[in-house]
Amino acid sequence: MKRKRHNQQTWSEAGTEVPDVDNSPLIHEEHNNLCLSLGDGIVEDKLKSIKQWFGRKIKPRELEKIGDFCDLYECLYDRGIIDLGEYKELSKALNAVGLQRLDKEIKKTSETIRKIRIKKRNSSGSKRKGSVQKANVKRDWKSARRKWDRIGAELLDRRANKLLKRNFEEMGIFFYGMDKVMNSKDVDVKLNICSRVTGGVNKILDKIFTDTALTNARDLKKATCVFVDNYGASVIIAARGCLRLTLRFTTRSALEMMWDDYLSGDLSNMLTDDIVTIPMKEMAGWEEIFVGVKIDKAQYLNVCRSLPNGINRK
Repeated sequence: MKRKRHNQQTWSEAGTEVPDVDNSPLIHEEHNNLCLSLGDGIVEDKLKSIKQWFGRKIKPRELEKIGDFCDLYECLYDRGIIDLGEYKELSKALNAVGLQRLDKEIKKTSETIRKIRIKKRNSSGSKRKGSVQKANVKRDWKSARRKWDRIGAELLDRRANKLLKRNFEEMGIFFYGMDKVMNSKDVDVKLNICSRVTGGVNKILDKIFTDTALTNARDLKKATCVFVDNYGASVIIAARGCLRLTLRFTTRSALEMMWDDYLSGDLSNMLTDDIVTIPMKEMAGWEEIFVGVKIDKAQYLNVCRSLPNGINRK
């Protein structure tokens, strides 16, 4: 399934050509809201079953890299398995693993997107020609771009807030029982780092960072050095593009220092100062680095097992 791609130059040069309705920010908003909504209702066991169901369409090596439902959703979209308003394959997968209740969300989103497309087509039926029409097309594109930038930032904030709330709960439990664990084992922490958009880039979530920064070994090394130099952590895994790190901490004090900097925003400021590159500065709008921190699940469960009865083990 091939998605149509348009840009400002194509639309403006076309004169009377009307922009593709799929570029409507409302459609992208519905598409991404569906991802967040479905992700909330899919536990890890079910996610594993869904990944197995898509094994005939996605290579096993690529499936192994998928950590949560948002990653899977993005993977399906990139490969054309699902598209804006077209989620038949995803619907089949959910039904196959016993998540029929979530199929209602898919149908609701598909119907909403269908109505948006109809409304968009009907509202763009102007028969005016020449420079007046050409100017309107350009103006509509800029307006949609500004609105989409705002929506993209809101989506990123929503995911960040959800992640932060979960981390407050997890880390409170984690530090309570960490002393026992760190006597015998190091602690691994996973970080996702991306650019937080304030304007000018119409990409979403952690994909924002892929094409704008850390595109070479020098930038990647600068990013990892921030953690090694400031917290004494050793870098276990580092992926280019959207930066994904697994850090190994051997002392509680180093981990607590990193966590305090994360909550206060100092960690984001450090990365912004050290890593923001010239290509990012040249973009319209300004970007800052957003950091999502997640304790490795095996380590987290190990800590929870060591806690006394009565402690919340979510």
